[in-house]
Amino acid sequence: MTTTANTISAAPTAADDDGFLIARGGPFLAVHERAHLTRPDTLRPVPRALLYVAVAYLPLLALSLIAGTALEPDDGRAFLHDFRPYAAYLIALPVLVLMEPMADRRLRSLLDHFLRAEIIPTRQMPVYRRHIRLAVALRNSWIAEAMIAAIVYVSSYMLTDETLARYGRSWLGDPAIGDVSPAGWWAVLVSGPLVGFLLLRWFWRYLIWANLIRQIAGLDLQIATDHPDKTGGLAFISQYPAVFSAFVFAVTSIFAAMIAKDLVYAGTEITSLKYVVAVWIVAMVVIYTIPLTVFSGPLGEAKRTEMLRYAGLASRAAAGPSSESAEAETAADGELPLKSQVPADLKKRYDAANGMSTLPLGARTILPISMAAALPIAVAAATQLPVKQIIKFLKFLIL
Repeated sequence: MTTTANTISAAPTAADDDGFLIARGGPFLAVHERAHLTRPDTLRPVPRALLYVAVAYLPLLALSLIAGTALEPDDGRAFLHDFRPYAAYLIALPVLVLMEPMADRRLRSLLDHFLRAEIIPTRQMPVYRRHIRLAVALRNSWIAEAMIAAIVYVSSYMLTDETLARYGRSWLGDPAIGDVSPAGWWAVLVSGPLVGFLLLRWFWRYLIWANLIRQIAGLDLQIATDHPDKTGGLAFISQYPAVFSAFVFAVTSIFAAMIAKDLVYAGTEITSLKYVVAVWIVAMVVIYTIPLTVFSGPLGEAKRTEMLRYAGLASRAAAGPSSESAEAETAADGELPLKSQVPADLKKRYDAANGMSTLPLGARTILPISMAAALPIAVAAATQLPVKQIIKFLKFLIL
């Protein structure tokens, strides 16, 4: 960790970061590229989202209509009365695809800022590039995606079996005769695994990102204790949780659909779920902001180092005109003005270091995640509560 009280260089180095883009790479997208569903220069999110929705949802609708389970029974077990297919296949699925270019662009810009602002010094670039290459390798890992596929297929079957056992005969099948319907099999083998794969794939890539910024925090960063952002020049990294708010919205939509089904068809009271919901929202916020704590170490060290340095210089300056060595040292490296201005400048810089936050985290960081986790649940709550009570419920959850 290196500290500096100077302003950022007017000529930053825009070194290449080996093209790390979080939504690219991996065997899943490689298959898409061979099928001309994506291109090297674009992920084509809109056509892919429409294709995924068509593959996941339309066969379920058609098979349910053929089997007569699309509209009956009308207690939440019919396909069109079940909130979960809407949430999973018409909301979460397209959101997980449409967020890709935004995530690529915004996370890449954060990495670029480390270089443009010279927060990562030139001598640390070889180490930084090794970290980037590891992140790219993990992103492209066929083993990781194979494990994700295995997990989602097993989970899809188990969840379908659990749903049948809990709700009885539905569009998924009839457990009384041990039968899974054609729509149920499509959900088990295609629709469910597709959504589950995209969810786990995105979470895996989030873990890659979290590990990457942990490694970056371990570099000898150039932290400016007098930076205007009052976080040593690292406040920008607190923008990344907002990128994953789309993912949080997608997964919470599925969770909220399960809540809505119980509220509407099982007679569950929303007030009985408020603590479960609160834990969910807190968990989402913690999961997607806790990687920021890795910067508290270098920021805290920079703060302590600079405060001690300025305190020492102030003591030497207070010794009066005989303290020639202090003036010569500070004037030579350009860090402080000449003796006549030293006391005022030292106080300003000491106060800046003392007021610097050691954690790049604030309300603006938390709000996008908490809102993404709360809004789908508020929609579910609307099945029981009037608007005023929903607003009160949201305030309870978020505030």
